Amino acid sequence: MRRRARQLLSRVGGTETALTPDEVGAQLALAYPDRLAQARGSAGNFRLRNGAGAWVQRDDPLASEPFIVAVDLDGKRKNAQVRLAASVDPDSLGELADAETTSELFWDENRNDLYVRTQSTLGALRFSGFDDRPAPSSQVTAALIDRIRFSELSLLNWSARARALQKRLCFIDSYRDGWPDVSTEALLSRVEEWLTPYLGSATRRSDIEALDVGMLLQGELGFDHFGELDDLAPPTVDLPGGRPIPIDYGDEPRISVRPQRLYGLRDHPSVMGGAVPLVIEMLSPADRPIQVTTDLPGFWSGSWAEVRKEMAGRYPKHDWPVDPGGRQ
Repeated sequence: MRRRARQLLSRVGGTETALTPDEVGAQLALAYPDRLAQARGSAGNFRLRNGAGAWVQRDDPLASEPFIVAVDLDGKRKNAQVRLAASVDPDSLGELADAETTSELFWDENRNDLYVRTQSTLGALRFSGFDDRPAPSSQVTAALIDRIRFSELSLLNWSARARALQKRLCFIDSYRDGWPDVSTEALLSRVEEWLTPYLGSATRRSDIEALDVGMLLQGELGFDHFGELDDLAPPTVDLPGGRPIPIDYGDEPRISVRPQRLYGLRDHPSVMGGAVPLVIEMLSPADRPIQVTTDLPGFWSGSWAEVRKEMAGRYPKHDWPVDPGGRQ
């Protein structure tokens, strides 16, 4: 065999080089590329490149190898016994001419992030697979958009400010034509349209979370609408004796406040240029609801007397005037 090998080597103009045992498998893979096999299941079991099974005895030194070249098999089609083989370093398999390398974007559920998986294959065999951070591309942007849509926008970093702005805009949209619909359902239905321009360099979940959702929602407004926003749906309302109170634009614009903050206020506060009165939820000194009104002057002149009597009995140290609207 050595003599024959030297004759063939001489014909192709090569020179003889000694091989270490570790190099034998790589050379045999070049000679018998169709006999490559990959470990599968329990020790000693392999899958040949054509998908068929092969095996060695469990006590065989090759039983624990990840790849072998099965030079000689017993001829059985489904699960042949390997009679002569050598182990192969997986790193050498990429040198085979027909090795194919593919890349696939996928969302890893365990790591909760986007990755690109590069995988080399030889028929039914897979090797040299690794995951890496993808580079910016239209495909990556599309994959991120798909994941955002799948999460129903929860993958975005919704700050309290962004949620409050969304409620304000939805409130205005319910009263005025021509304002953008920024409800969650509407944003989902056109997520590619409004979000794609901000994802050009994004490749990971952290890039999505870094987006300022409040700024994105403001970007849906034209110049005229942006100027009207605070006039129609202000974020807060000024009341006597303290800092502004935030308005909750949920089902209806509402504030929760103790009566003492309303003393001296004769007109009921409103939004939408005075068209929509605020729902005022009055709180006791223990911050428990005691009354709800959309008519403050009527409340002062009506049921306040009963509320005052009860609250003064429970909380005598607090101020409970007879005429709160007349207080300055």
